[in-house]
Amino acid sequence: MERSKGKLRRSAAAWGLLALWLVWFAALSGDPAAAQGSGDNPVSANLREGVLRFGASTTLTLVVTSAQPVRVFTPKPPDGVDLIGPSGPSVSNQLTIVQGRRSSLTQQTWRWQVRPTRTGEFSIPPVVVELDGRRYESGPLQLVVVEDIAGAAQGFLELSAPAERVVEGQPFGLEVLFGWDASLARTNYASLSLPWWESLSGVLQERIPPARDAGSVVVNGQHQVPIDAVTDVVRDGRPYKAYRLRLELVATRPGPLELAGNFLEYAEVEQDFFGGSRKLASAFARGSDLKLEVRELPTEGQPFDFGGAIGNLSVRASADTRAVRVGESIKLTVDWTGNGNLAYFEAPDPRRLAAFAGFRCFGWVEEKVPGRRRVVYDLAPLSADVDQIPPLELPLFDPESWSYTRLATAPIPLQVEPLAPGLADDEPMSQARTEVHGIRQTPFSDADIGGSRAPRNSALATVAGAVVLSWFALRTAARRGGVDPSARPERRRRRALSQLQGALAQSLDPEGDLAAWVDFVAARSGEEREAWIGRDVRTWAESSAAGQRLSPYVVEELVQTAKALEGAAYGGLERVPRSKLLERARGLLEEGL
Repeated sequence: MERSKGKLRRSAAAWGLLALWLVWFAALSGDPAAAQGSGDNPVSANLREGVLRFGASTTLTLVVTSAQPVRVFTPKPPDGVDLIGPSGPSVSNQLTIVQGRRSSLTQQTWRWQVRPTRTGEFSIPPVVVELDGRRYESGPLQLVVVEDIAGAAQGFLELSAPAERVVEGQPFGLEVLFGWDASLARTNYASLSLPWWESLSGVLQERIPPARDAGSVVVNGQHQVPIDAVTDVVRDGRPYKAYRLRLELVATRPGPLELAGNFLEYAEVEQDFFGGSRKLASAFARGSDLKLEVRELPTEGQPFDFGGAIGNLSVRASADTRAVRVGESIKLTVDWTGNGNLAYFEAPDPRRLAAFAGFRCFGWVEEKVPGRRRVVYDLAPLSADVDQIPPLELPLFDPESWSYTRLATAPIPLQVEPLAPGLADDEPMSQARTEVHGIRQTPFSDADIGGSRAPRNSALATVAGAVVLSWFALRTAARRGGVDPSARPERRRRRALSQLQGALAQSLDPEGDLAAWVDFVAARSGEEREAWIGRDVRTWAESSAAGQRLSPYVVEELVQTAKALEGAAYGGLERVPRSKLLERARGLLEEGL
């Protein structure tokens, strides 16, 4: 009897083990939901805070307990919530020893920034992951966003621009003004949430340095931006402690421009004993939105010689002398100032203007600083009949009147004397100085020898010997300085301009122009021509020793010239005139290329 009872117990135990094995097998071969319901789900997610004040953000953290590769699917957030990310994974390993047995645990962590765009109650869907060929998901997350009534009452954030309508290519100022009630004396921290910051498509953004540095504000959690202090700000009869930062924007294409979703966080921050900091109290204020309309530059009424000047500008001109002889140099300085795209428009070219038919223009140099554009022209009168420097006109689009106009300098009276006896009046430029992009040099035939007799042969021999000795001395000094004038790279540099002239004269198409220019800049930089084919000039200027020696002006000239030539060669744009290329090349030589 006892033997039969033992058999029954062993049989029941066997059947129990078989049932447990079947349940375990079904759990492994079933769907993810079954695995999740069994408590073996390796995925968990949580929110750092479940209740937020409007303007604040929180973090969604996903943890996957596995060392295997994981594929994460970002959930679609509900309307009114933005998910930014994820960042990660960050991997952590834990080793435990229990009763002499070792076990390891690996966790992979991803994080999203959760940024509400309105108040309300929200349900964030589960996060789905794919692990070892199977899909798992976390549970849904609940988020409540409420208005910070006190923060909105005691703080403010405003955006303003001079006008609601601008034209493409027009620079305009943007002011961000913020602050809090002056009674909050312990408030010493501010952070701005500006979703559009440095991310507006088709818009160039530049910060305007503060007039008086009043510290900095954190923008979007990563930028420390200097700010100005603003005094005498009063709202509803109460004084406010206020600050501002200013930007200059340039829209490069038409369309609506919306700067929305702006928030200010202000708080009291305390430093601890170890040099760390913590916020004791934070408040949030919703900022105003700013909507602008960027319009296309009108073509109706646009002057044929319009060079892209836009804004409200003024002009002033002066000459370094008002009494010259025919063929002598006059430096005409023109300053454009005001609110406009001073750094971008094309300066007027006197060689194309009928009013300057009585002058020879040898070129010009430019200076661009904030608020001013200065161009110095090198002019020479062709006859004694010239009695003034005529007005130099700049075609201009005025956004205020929404029309084209012309901005002209005042005429400058001149007294031009005829050439000295013995020089033909119809060849005044035979004795003129040679041109090097605004710098003119007098040839040897212009020198005052001091007598009417020709030099003797002995004098000529002495001069020739001195020239030869000087050449040897200069060459020796150059070699000692590490540069051999007769070395191939130096000879190539010296011949670069003349070879460019010859190559452009023989070029039949834009591709030939581009090849000639590549040879020129390669020779001047001491590199092979292949290095300049398709080169990113700005990156080269920042990373190479030769490029770092060049001024930003020279780098920008190289960039713009390459774009124009490549556009003509490969993009079907208009061919660049040879005279413009040679003029640009001379200017670059003068600037140190």
